[in-house]
Amino acid sequence: MLWWQGGFYSDRVIMPAAPKLPAPQRVIPMLLRNVNLNLLPILRTLLKTRSVSATANALAMSQPAASDALAKLRDLLGDQLLVRIGGGMKLTSRAESMIEELEQLCGNLEEFLRPDAFDPLRATGEFVVASSDIHSFMLARPMLDLLGAEAPGIKLHLIDLPIGLTAKMAAREVAFALLPDFVLNDLAPAPLRFAPLVTLKNVVLMRRGHPLAAKEVLTLNDVAHYPHVRFRPDAVVTRPRNRLDLAAGDVKFNIVARSAQMMLVPHLVIGSDQIAVVPRQLCEAMAAVYPLEFRPIPPLELATDLGLAWSPIFDSDPAHRWFRTSLIAEVKKQPSF
Repeated sequence: MLWWQGGFYSDRVIMPAAPKLPAPQRVIPMLLRNVNLNLLPILRTLLKTRSVSATANALAMSQPAASDALAKLRDLLGDQLLVRIGGGMKLTSRAESMIEELEQLCGNLEEFLRPDAFDPLRATGEFVVASSDIHSFMLARPMLDLLGAEAPGIKLHLIDLPIGLTAKMAAREVAFALLPDFVLNDLAPAPLRFAPLVTLKNVVLMRRGHPLAAKEVLTLNDVAHYPHVRFRPDAVVTRPRNRLDLAAGDVKFNIVARSAQMMLVPHLVIGSDQIAVVPRQLCEAMAAVYPLEFRPIPPLELATDLGLAWSPIFDSDPAHRWFRTSLIAEVKKQPSF
């Protein structure tokens, strides 16, 4: 079939052009960062009271402020929310549909912002505590007594002081470390919190019947003539000179052995003339079981606070906060401290 097209016949069918439709309007999503969340509790109260003045009284705000908030909510939501009908205010359909969802939203926000609660009796989990053997020997019992009495669902995991301690604490692999206060300087610049638990003072440990046992109080020259066994937790202490060497000044010690396990030190001095400068608490415990005795040496007492160290990331953690404060109180009950 031929079609008449502008003065001649053609077998091509020319379809009329489709009408040009308007471009779809771009919908701009409402971003949370552009919303004043302080308006939510005001909206919640407005929908409950259906009154600007009652909302102002309930939220302890002025009536002009409540009216201004309603105006902002109307602009934000594109709805009147409250309309005057007769002698009172009525909710719009949009406002009625929002009540249940808004109540749930506000409740969730309040729960989200509420500080974490901690109930030790119901809590479960594990505290990983890094420590040298001597400090675990001294403080593991108070820690276990505390958890057993008040938080039976929380377990204690004691580990050796690792290399990279502060990094492991920041990574939440280690919750606490038992450390002497002077070691914190070796861990700089990584910040650690510290709570002292017990004060340590050094004495000289020796076998029973050692020649030095004839003296009541020892001097630096007394101990300089005997071989020493030295404790040094190398994973943490990085300074080249030991505190004992610094306190001794020009007096040099004959160090024949170093040990990262302080509990080994008493066994090394048994049956020999070797001596060791270690905390009195360890000496008292060991002398009660083994043929050992100890004497004070004022220049090397070096009073040191042994305490609990932790990363600042745990400052506000309720379980950690409970453990810190409770352990301080528990240690004070121990007669040996």
